[in-house]
Amino acid sequence: MDYKHVEEPDYKPFCDHCFQIEKDFLICPTEPRRENLDGVFQVNHSCNPNCGFRGQVVLVAMRNIQTGEEISYDYAMTDANLHDVTCADMKCLCGVSDCRRLITGEDWKNIDLQKKYAGFFSIFIQELILQSH
Repeated sequence: MDYKHVEEPDYKPFCDHCFQIEKDFLICPTEPRRENLDGVFQVNHSCNPNCGFRGQVVLVAMRNIQTGEEISYDYAMTDANLHDVTCADMKCLCGVSDCRRLITGEDWKNIDLQKKYAGFFSIFIQELILQSH
């Protein structure tokens, strides 16, 4: 059987929309138009989120979510600067009263956030937290 060479697409994945599911494993969309992204790639950050994680990729409600309310999670629950992975700093625009103003790959280390989101961090972040204590 002959295999044809598949040309690389003329676009790159949206690296700013990657989703970290393990210390050195990220999933990234390859869809060329942002309006066609779905799933976790469309969930925005909030410093006062209504969702968190169970396991590596299951998004769950942390409280009752009102009809029409945007689904959100705190990126500290899934993002960590480790080894060859560096999360780009992001200006936060969530607008809540306790907004951190800047989201980084170091936020998971914040003791207050660890307490606030206990039980809602992705597995690998929870393991990092346990190792750090």
